[in-house]
Parts: sequence; C-alpha cells; structure tokens
Amino acid sequence: MTSPVVSVITPTYNRAEFLKETVGSILNQTFENFEYIIVDDGSTDETSKVLHAFKDPRVHVLKQSNHGEVSAINRAWSNARGRYVAIVSSDDPVLPLWLEDMVATLDGDAVATVAYPDWIMIDDEGETEKVIRTPDYRQYEMVAEFEAPVGPGALIRKSAGDLLSTPRRPEYRYCADLDMWLRLSMIGHLVRVPKVLATWRSHPGSISVAEKTHRRAEELVALAHEFFSRKDLPFDVEVLRNRGLSSAFKLAAWVLEDTDATIAAEYTRRANYLFPR
Repeated sequence: MTSPVVSVITPTYNRAEFLKETVGSILNQTFENFEYIIVDDGSTDETSKVLHAFKDPRVHVLKQSNHGEVSAINRAWSNARGRYVAIVSSDDPVLPLWLEDMVATLDGDAVATVAYPDWIMIDDEGETEKVIRTPDYRQYEMVAEFEAPVGPGALIRKSAGDLLSTPRRPEYRYCADLDMWLRLSMIGHLVRVPKVLATWRSHPGSISVAEKTHRRAEELVALAHEFFSRKDLPFDVEVLRNRGLSSAFKLAAWVLEDTDATIAAEYTRRANYLFPR
C-alpha cells in the first residue's frame, strides 16, 4: 500500500456542532494525497453520527474512552503513515489551499521541522473576527519570549517528530503544543508560510478561553525550567535563560490576573527579578 504524503490528525471530544465543518474542510483540500485520522476521545454527544456520515476512504476513525487530547494525538501519531503530520482541532476548519501550500513549503526546505501559516480568528458562527499575521520564526525571539509563533494549520515533518520521546507529553495539558514546538526547534528550524490558510475558533469551550487556571500557570513555569535545564542547549539559547524564565513567569501572571491577583503579583515579581523590564 502506497503511503500518503500527509497524515491529518483531529482529536475530538463533544464537538459535534463544529466537527462536520472541520472534516468537510479537510476533505475538500486541493491537495488530495493524505489520510485523515480522527480520534473520538469518548464523546457523549452526536459525534459518532456526524463521523458516520463521511464515506471518504481517506477517513479513519479511532475510538477510545476519554483520556484527553494529548493521549488522542499521540495515538493517532503512532498510526500515521505520512511523511508530514498536521494536527487540526475539531472546531477549526482550514482553507482549501492549506495542504497544497504547506506541503510545497516543507518539500522545498529539507531542514525545516515545521511550517506554519497565517490564520483567521472566527466566532461560533464561523464569521471572521480578525486576520492574524504570524511573525517570521526566529529561535531567539521564541525562546526569549517563551512563546511560539506557531498557530493553527501547522505541518510537521514526521521524521523530526519521531525523534522526540513523544510528540505531546501528558504532563503538559495546557502547554503540550509549546513544548513540542520548542523541542522541534532543537532539531531544525521552523518556517512561516505568509498566506492565510487556517482558522481558530474563539468560543467559550476552547481551552485558551475557558481555562485560566493555577495548573496552566504552573505548567508554563515548569516547562520553562525544564527547557532551560537541557544539557544540549547551544550557547546562544542558553544565555537567554533568565529572560526566557522571566517571560514564562510573566505569562503565568497573565493567566491568573483575573482569578488570583495575589499569585499573579508574585509571578510578576519573579519575572521582574529575573529580567527587569
């Protein structure tokens, strides 16, 4: 059996109201040589009914009890046969030329581990709220600000991801994507595709909107400490340690500024101690 060029992965849990649009946007790509692995992570809504309606042979549905997004993604990754992998949230449809342009980018840059596009923020109804122009990748800026430029629609070179212990690590529920981008940046560079090719849906159920918790703040700080403890950091990254840690504390303060002002203030104090701004 000939392997597909791309494996698209969608983990889903109780997102039936958005899933049909997202799956349809994948199947309507101008680039057609892909497999589509959808992991139903124990949904209790109409997800099974929605997925059953799609008869495209490229669609492969895996079902599991509810173990979370990280588990679902890792399971799909282990089954992926493409040389590139994309992880698409079940509520974030993509534009028709998405795969065509992303594949062309990684085909043309053998050293890049990830390609990422510009994207559109949409609302519950799929209406455009604003267009996000992503910044060009600079490892210095990503590490110093402790924030990846990568948004929805990224395409990952599978051979690079396979070098990681696991693509998404279960200890990071909220920061698993940032953790992955940081680890991939140590293997090769990331490259921006300056075209609007993906979307991100802003709604109350999305993690980045709904869950500004202590655990999320603690994960940011823990990830920063772990990253800067790596023994293989090149000198130009290692010297950014204090600034990167400061940025992680600053982001943790932002997470808690509306729910725990006291802890947020302590995170801010630590940020300023490490790197006065």
